[in-house]
Amino acid sequence: INTPYTLLCADDDFIIPTAINTCLDFLIKNPDYNSAQGHYVFFYHSKNKLFYYPAYLSTINADFNETKAMDRIKKFNKMGIQFYYCVHKTTTLTEVFHFANGKFFNLNFVELLMGMNTLIRGKHKVLPIFYSVRELLYGSAGKSHGLNIFSTDIQYKEQYQAFTSEVTRLLSEQDQITTQQASDFLTQSIQDHIQHRYNN
Repeated sequence: INTPYTLLCADDDFIIPTAINTCLDFLIKNPDYNSAQGHYVFFYHSKNKLFYYPAYLSTINADFNETKAMDRIKKFNKMGIQFYYCVHKTTTLTEVFHFANGKFFNLNFVELLMGMNTLIRGKHKVLPIFYSVRELLYGSAGKSHGLNIFSTDIQYKEQYQAFTSEVTRLLSEQDQITTQQASDFLTQSIQDHIQHRYNN
């Protein structure tokens, strides 16, 4: 990849071309932001009719603009926003994919690491724009697991350890805290994420 910014798009999404340009303009003018996206609309077909509605309402105009990475992650735990299909700085993507190569055999780990790395490396903004249309195809993504399973299921032990070790390293480096402080924060952060997303 030779461009300073990169867009990831799912095969069941249609991202508005002008929205991509808006995100690029925002990131160029705000270099402390690492990624940007906008608002989604879901649609599906049923009985020859088209239905659609706004998606991810809790993330509308969200701005992860806190100075410390830890504070940005705390906000993420309360919102559950998706960072994968955004306009990213290319350096963030390449960093994640280079590390993930050969270590993760479950795509969800890569998505989780992308979200954490995005927030640790810089700020994130959900712009007040129509960004993407996503078709609801139930079951199209296959079986999907989250941190509630990854953190306890023995079959994911090695991948989970690689994930937490890398996030700990990134967090310690970015916020200039000790490895132990970063590890303790991450452990609590994962518990908070699981509690908010899966136990409420």
